[in-house]
Amino acid sequence: MKAIWDTGKELGRDITVSELSEALLRDYGKDYTRTAVVSFLDKLADKGFVERYREGRSSYIRPLQEEEEYKRKMILENTNFWFRGKVSSLVAAIDSEQKISKEEAEKIRRILDGVDH
Repeated sequence: MKAIWDTGKELGRDITVSELSEALLRDYGKDYTRTAVVSFLDKLADKGFVERYREGRSSYIRPLQEEEEYKRKMILENTNFWFRGKVSSLVAAIDSEQKISKEEAEKIRRILDGVDH
């Protein structure tokens, strides 16, 4: 999805399957076959994340969700799946792989201080 949003923003329009494949290789080093990309897009379409349509000989991709909305949904799903909904376990996992800086820790503390449950 990130490649779809980024490439669409860069081009200022919906993108073609070929443009997505090129972006995946250029930006992420992923050299997927056209069949693999189309198969993945079909799954995203089934979930309501993208719409695929044809104009002439080209197949285009239109994101149906905003990036921020998608990120929140994916973070929530992954937190529920991998950490049984425990945000503290998610933060601990992030810290174990990528140490949280003092500045980031302060931002997190300010966010948590604002939590009112």
